[in-house]
Amino acid sequence: MTNQHLVQQARQYYEGKLADHGATARGADWSSEASQLLRFHELSRIFDGDAAATVNDYGCGWGAMAAYLRGMGHTGAYCGFDISERMIEAARARYGSLADCTFESVRAAVPPAVYT
Repeated sequence: MTNQHLVQQARQYYEGKLADHGATARGADWSSEASQLLRFHELSRIFDGDAAATVNDYGCGWGAMAAYLRGMGHTGAYCGFDISERMIEAARARYGSLADCTFESVRAAVPPAVYT
């Protein structure tokens, strides 16, 4: 099995979750919103106290972490990356207006960041 085949399988799996559950925790294959928020909390501890930290979120799904970070006072640049264009479309539709937040499905378009 090639790497490209594995990427395609993952893309199809998560796009199926999004199609079944929409832009919700279950739509990103989390068992609950609480477990998703716990993940965001734990990940954000890495740059705790640095509201201007630049962050790249690989596997961002439909962008929920961007909203979480902004809600916690994060002001630094955020770029969400996902292999699924459908997830990125959902992220842009939902959170594309958040200040200094971008969403990409092409890895080469992801800018450098302090935290990835």
